[in-house]
Amino acid sequence: MVSVILLTYNHEKFVRQALDSIESQRVNFETELIISEDCSTDATRSVIDTFLKEYKGKVTLLYSDVNLHSAFVGTRALDAASGKYVAYLDGDDYWASDYKLQRQVEFMELHPDCALSHHDVARVDPSGAVLRLMPGVQRTATIDDLIEGNFIQSCSSMIRRSAVERLPDWLVGLPVLDWPLYMLAAEHGTIGWIEGVLAHYRIHDGSVWATTTLARQWAGSIALLEVLEAHFGEGRRSAFAASRANLVRQLQDALAHDEGRGVGEMVARERELAAVERAETAVAASRSAAAEAEQRALMALGREAAALALVVQKEHHTLQLQYQFSQQEQRYVEREQQLQRQHADWVRRSDDERMVWRGETDRLVALLSENSHLLRRERRTGRRLLGIGVALLAVLSVAVMWLAFVS
Repeated sequence: MVSVILLTYNHEKFVRQALDSIESQRVNFETELIISEDCSTDATRSVIDTFLKEYKGKVTLLYSDVNLHSAFVGTRALDAASGKYVAYLDGDDYWASDYKLQRQVEFMELHPDCALSHHDVARVDPSGAVLRLMPGVQRTATIDDLIEGNFIQSCSSMIRRSAVERLPDWLVGLPVLDWPLYMLAAEHGTIGWIEGVLAHYRIHDGSVWATTTLARQWAGSIALLEVLEAHFGEGRRSAFAASRANLVRQLQDALAHDEGRGVGEMVARERELAAVERAETAVAASRSAAAEAEQRALMALGREAAALALVVQKEHHTLQLQYQFSQQEQRYVEREQQLQRQHADWVRRSDDERMVWRGETDRLVALLSENSHLLRRERRTGRRLLGIGVALLAVLSVAVMWLAFVS
């Protein structure tokens, strides 16, 4: 019924807790566990092997020979899944409720139009202490809501397998899987929400995304958004424009609160890398050509320019979209005013026509009344003439009889 996919890399401190939270699930359906491990450099595989010695359920192991660091780590596990539903969990997160799978399956069964579901998540520190709540969208959502921003934490997701039966080739090469995969599923149905904090998302020094600077998160999201719009943008341009606007606002808010060092931090980091590369180039200059050193320095400076150009380009694009939306809104207002004028003119003409018809009706009623009066008068005249004729006929009859008698 449910395929549980565990994705892990260098999670030796946390993966056992993730596995235990999977094993502790209390369900009335079958489950299978698919572990996709991306060539960890620590003891993650050893922890997994120890756990599997006592685990009684169905297991599929997928190990990388080299670190892939791509969506393929997740898509290969999805290809191996045979369940009606798929639930993802990263090796440094864990499920906080033993009934997480049961509740989501019951929800999905009751809502066949739902392609995927999610729930609220708590962000925790390495020890598991709760830092803050990460709520989902607490209503039925659509792909347009998802385009405007990914509100589904990986440890909270459950996907209907039929909604992602065929994965496109372009998905495999992406650096992340969750957001694009959710969009693919949401093309085939709605996104449901289940009340309750049923999972914990852990922040630690090895967290790839959570410990990434705001500027890099922002730049990475913009780059990913470009790819997603190329595949999902037809008919959804406004949602992607709103997503860009949200990202710009997030960056501006961070800069306003002096957290960001935002774009400045990204540029500073690139400058530090450039300084390191220049130092390495100076050491290597004695053993290599001067042209190679110059090229490395130019590449470092190029990254700084690219970081700044990315911000300027996206800001310009956002302003263009805002201007286009403003023009479109103005056209809608003008069209609405035109329709209102046409409606008022139609009402006025209708009132005029009603007045004309009312006058014609009154005139016809008067004519009918006059004709009725004339008809009654003619009937009275006819009756008088008839009486006179009868009297004359009687006199004439008497006269004839008298003449006959005299003769």
